[in-house]
Amino acid sequence: MAYINTRLSIAIAVVVGATLLVGSISSSSSYQTSGQQAFAQGQPQQQGDSLVLQNTTTSIQDPVPGHSGHQLALVAPPREDGKIWSGVVTFTASKPVDVVVLHPYNKPQVVTTNQSFGEPLNAPNPFAPGQNIAISVMTKQTDRPIFSGSLPFVGTALAFHTTTGEPFTVSYSFDAEAKSATTTGTTGTNVTAQ
Repeated sequence: MAYINTRLSIAIAVVVGATLLVGSISSSSSYQTSGQQAFAQGQPQQQGDSLVLQNTTTSIQDPVPGHSGHQLALVAPPREDGKIWSGVVTFTASKPVDVVVLHPYNKPQVVTTNQSFGEPLNAPNPFAPGQNIAISVMTKQTDRPIFSGSLPFVGTALAFHTTTGEPFTVSYSFDAEAKSATTTGTTGTNVTAQ
């Protein structure tokens, strides 16, 4: 009798687990589609100042000019109100990925006149034509046999990224708040973004 009860409990657990898995895959695919559309169109899908997500998604071709051989999975798109994301992301991926955080990049006048300063990694902004973005690439999560990590971040947008061109799948939990930015201008004075 104990054997039958154990087998019945296992069968119920398998059915419940499969039901939950199918439900989570369905909800993941709906966000994946809207997330990719948001990236392609530059339109955020989230209106409030808080964004909490748990999702599994697949990568797409990176739309940043000159990066077409890369793959990218957008988590937090830039906001139309100029606010920046501040939060934490935890993830596991099917292949080694970098966490990429984007920032607006306005070349300082001193860099234009004196090239000895150099420039940070930057590219044309796919969300705002005619402008550039600076790119923070965090690779410390890729040196493990299981490609996972957790890190705090602050920036305009957050994505997972590879330069290999191989598609990947990533599951993540994301918790962030959108805040108004205070930036330091090239003269050292503080300017609050509107």
